[in-house]
Amino acid sequence: MNEETVSNLAKSNFIKAEITPFICNQSHTFSLDCVKEKFFLVYEVLEEKQEHLITPVLSHIVDLVKVNKTHKVCGCFSIVWLQCIFEKVLLHENNHVAKWGVLYVCRLDDTIFTDEFLELFVKVLNNNFLYECQLDEDSPSIVRELSQFLRCAEKSDLLNRFIKKISNIAWGPVAIFYIIHALRTISEEGIQHSSWQATELSAVKSLVETNLSMHSHILRTASQIELLRAIPNYVRQMDDLSLLANVLAAFPPGEGLTRGTVPWNIITAWLEKLLDKNNVETFVLNVANTISEINPKTFAIIVYLLYNANFISFSNKLCNTAALLNNWLSFLHGIILRPYANVTSSMYVVEFMSHLLDLSAKNPADDMTNFISSHIPSSFDFLIKYMKNISEELTYEDYVRYTGIVHLHIVNAPFYMSTEHLKARIEALKHGSMHLINHLPSVNLQYLYGLHVLYLSQSALASPVTKDFLTKHLAMQTMDTDISTAKGKIASEYYLLFLKLMRHYLENSSMSSWLPIATILSNLQRFLEVGPLENVSEIAKILTILIDNKAVSDTSDREMLENTFNLGFKCIIGVKKNNVFWMALENLVGVIINNNFLILLNAVQFAKGYIAKLLDEGDNTPRFKRVILSKMKDLDVCNLMKLKNPLGNCFLHGSVYRRDKKIENHAHLFIVKHLGLYYPKHIFAMDYNNDAAIRAEAIILLHRIIHPELNYATTFVQLILDALEKNKTKRYFNDSFLHKLKHRTMQALLILEPVLNEESAFLLQKKLCDFIFSESNQSSVRIMQEWLLIRIFVRNSHLHDQLWSFFVKSIKQRPRCTISVASIVYHVAKLLSNENQKDFIHTALPYVAQCCLGHQFNVRLYNQFILTQLYELMKTTYGDDSISEYKGIYQAAVIVLQQEVLTKNSIKIQDDFYFSQFHPILDYSLQTIYYELPRLTNVSCDEWISPEVFKDLMFVQNNGTLKLYNANSFLGETKSSVYLPKPITGDAQAESLKNIETLMGLCDIQKKIDPSKPVNLCGEATSEFMLLQDTQSQEGLIVVASFIDRPPNLGGIARTCEIFGVKALVVANADCVKDKEFQFLSVSADKWLNMLQVKPHELQKFLLDRKDAGWSLIGVEQTVNSINLKTMQFKKKTILVLGNEKDGIPSNFIPLFDKCVEIPQMGVTRSLNVHVTAAICIWQYASQHVLK
Repeated sequence: MNEETVSNLAKSNFIKAEITPFICNQSHTFSLDCVKEKFFLVYEVLEEKQEHLITPVLSHIVDLVKVNKTHKVCGCFSIVWLQCIFEKVLLHENNHVAKWGVLYVCRLDDTIFTDEFLELFVKVLNNNFLYECQLDEDSPSIVRELSQFLRCAEKSDLLNRFIKKISNIAWGPVAIFYIIHALRTISEEGIQHSSWQATELSAVKSLVETNLSMHSHILRTASQIELLRAIPNYVRQMDDLSLLANVLAAFPPGEGLTRGTVPWNIITAWLEKLLDKNNVETFVLNVANTISEINPKTFAIIVYLLYNANFISFSNKLCNTAALLNNWLSFLHGIILRPYANVTSSMYVVEFMSHLLDLSAKNPADDMTNFISSHIPSSFDFLIKYMKNISEELTYEDYVRYTGIVHLHIVNAPFYMSTEHLKARIEALKHGSMHLINHLPSVNLQYLYGLHVLYLSQSALASPVTKDFLTKHLAMQTMDTDISTAKGKIASEYYLLFLKLMRHYLENSSMSSWLPIATILSNLQRFLEVGPLENVSEIAKILTILIDNKAVSDTSDREMLENTFNLGFKCIIGVKKNNVFWMALENLVGVIINNNFLILLNAVQFAKGYIAKLLDEGDNTPRFKRVILSKMKDLDVCNLMKLKNPLGNCFLHGSVYRRDKKIENHAHLFIVKHLGLYYPKHIFAMDYNNDAAIRAEAIILLHRIIHPELNYATTFVQLILDALEKNKTKRYFNDSFLHKLKHRTMQALLILEPVLNEESAFLLQKKLCDFIFSESNQSSVRIMQEWLLIRIFVRNSHLHDQLWSFFVKSIKQRPRCTISVASIVYHVAKLLSNENQKDFIHTALPYVAQCCLGHQFNVRLYNQFILTQLYELMKTTYGDDSISEYKGIYQAAVIVLQQEVLTKNSIKIQDDFYFSQFHPILDYSLQTIYYELPRLTNVSCDEWISPEVFKDLMFVQNNGTLKLYNANSFLGETKSSVYLPKPITGDAQAESLKNIETLMGLCDIQKKIDPSKPVNLCGEATSEFMLLQDTQSQEGLIVVASFIDRPPNLGGIARTCEIFGVKALVVANADCVKDKEFQFLSVSADKWLNMLQVKPHELQKFLLDRKDAGWSLIGVEQTVNSINLKTMQFKKKTILVLGNEKDGIPSNFIPLFDKCVEIPQMGVTRSLNVHVTAAICIWQYASQHVLK
């Protein structure tokens, strides 16, 4: 079909003219052949998977975008075709290609963003790997481009459409955080066009409910707060205060929207500008009149916000809103005198009061607290009088809601009522609950409500239930009568409440009044057998009470306690790891990691067994180790040493982060660095990196244990050296697991070093010298090894001979080690004084001078630098005469270091922190060991532990030499180091974009063939090709490889056969395709190739049958009468027989062949590899019959 015909059809509306491609009606001189070629080239190449094949054609996409802009009027290259291309780019399985697409799409104008394409774009943004960040970047490049996209989108309705689209997706935590961050960032630049109304606010509500309540704590809190900071900038008018209340109430309590935080203050300041008093009055009046339309908790939040926004003033008698609220709550006044009060309406008011109490608790007295104080007694009176009424015909949801109301009243009322009045009301609740329980025949929801109120009131009064009450209910468990009809949640809740009452009884009564310990333990076991997971936590608390009171002393009691613990542990292992699980685990661990438990017979072994199981789990889930450490910190030093192995496991804890975990960790660092000030109550430096927190807690415990007089440090040194010895001389890479393990062991040794005795110091020095000599360690490990040796040699002058022996050994056997030895010498020399320093330098200089003449460049460079430094130190301190004999070599070293080729390197060494800023004694601190040194030696940021983490975890400096912070800020201000990689400008994708610009105009690119169609065939030639294929189905080349043994050769031959269209490949065993070596070479070629199995002993018959059918038999073998392959003319029906790798074709087969061929060769090697031979012969056949 020619262009004129297509154009006429378009004008006749037979097809849609607006999406007709590649026909320009506006210009007869412009040809779109080039555009057509680029379009199909890009579309086809995007089928490839490798990035290097795709990157060159991306420049054509840039061209296509320009064509689309130039020809918008004629529509010859519609935006639809661009969308097709970008859809393939965005959905590409290679993340680098997809990221390039996202970055480029962000730069396009809004015409491309139809609803369908915008939905696609938003879904693609939900890819964690798009937010990867380079070392020198503060935030991912995609965030900057996304901000620019949103900045442009704000000028139309695109931004509002974008908000609606993102609310419909279940987001990953990193992606949604950065998107909301970009939204907030551009909103502070001044929003002029976009305005969020009811639809957009509903989308925000959906986004919060769907995504921002389930992600990890730090990320979801950050996302919530960024969204709360953005909302005031986008919402400039609000008519529906109920909708706004529901949106704000959707934020989880105690996280983003918490009273007293910066986001709360931002929202209240915004409400003060946004609303007027009439709207507020109308809203409060409507809620008071139609109580069921808005949740009481939501109403309490909005009332408190309005109060902080100065719309409600309880001290101002002219404030109508305050008067409305007072009148509404006055409904409860005198409630005990009204026999027929509306329980439903009253319960709504009481629930509102409970949430208002919770929001206002622990705040200084103000108008709000006075307002609450005036109404809280009436609220209590309602709960007391109508206890029976509100508990009748309860659903389980009502039960949870009503007990929550009572709980909030009891917990928060002390801030608003006098002790006397509060006690009287709680006593009334207690008596009411007892009366309710005693007059109910069986366990039901009403019974549960009474039991729950009894527990809450007993807890507040600190008065336990009676022993008779416990005995009666334990008898109920045994007889199983009163609870026989209770099932499911009712029975579970009953068991849990009874356990809470039992615990409260044990906590608040003397041991003499307790039931026998055996009775308590046997009943606890029964509860574990019948109760839910929640019971485990309460039972563990009861066990802890028994242990803390040293009530378990008999052997039988101890065995029963261990059996109870075993049963509790079995109940929780394997279940979902939710909050209930972690609470139960924490309480169970508190039973065995307990000073009083560990003194029991065989208790240490019992505890170690369970701790070992938890440590194994902790390798994958760090929180297990956090639980263990939280209990270990309460142990005394003697018991801590009994658990030295678990402690050692924890200060070496941490695996190598996966790529997605690194991306998440970088997001955490970004939040802590830039956004922590907005919510200090929610963000702690230790929260974002559990692995780091585990190591920090363990190191704090280690520091607490070690004292020179106790000599516990020696035990830990031996443990660490044993771990290092296991991995000695193993090769490893930067940020590998072995690197991190060695890095952490050196950190631990630095903590232990100050309290080592002479024997341990000598052992450590000997081992460290051995490690330096025999290993090639990463810079962070090597520098800490040198630091340890520096401190040991400074404190132990009698070990200096060991240093000189090590220097001699290094010069003779491993010259590269002299860099470390010379560095140690340099620092030790600076720290010595007087004659000790002078003698030390005089002894060192001959060794250093010898290394200045070494063969290796770095060895010479470092030793020349150190020699000049030592010379200048002697000259400055003791005068020219003290070192005159080295003046000549000093001058030579200075001249060499000043040569142009060396100046750059020598300046780098001189300016490096290790020689210019680092002080081995003054910088001995947790800040240097765990933060500055890893930062300056190119260790991944997940290993950095800031001193604030140790401070938050309550590190105590004691009287030791280990400090929390450095005495000065020199190391902290250092930004560069010879150990850091060169800074990268932008990320890899930015480089790709630059490369694409340079690729513009390239006329040739790498392009793999499409196996579904022949090369260079189109249109009518395609049908001719298909006909030719049918004809060739009865002829072609068959390759016989039955004599070949090795799978790699067979795999390579199979790949060659498939590529050149061989009719069939004959092998001795068809199962060879399952061999890994075959698959590695064949690359799935066997799936597209006919493969026949013919055993060598069956091959002669197979060949003769084919020969009778008209096939030509050709053997590939060197014989007397072999034909040169260059002159061989193959018939179309040819069978090519290959020989064995070692023995070739058996001699009895030679007479069967029509001809034998051999490949001409020029070298002395007798023959080619059989795979190569086959490839050459197959190519020769293909060039004659297939590729013509």
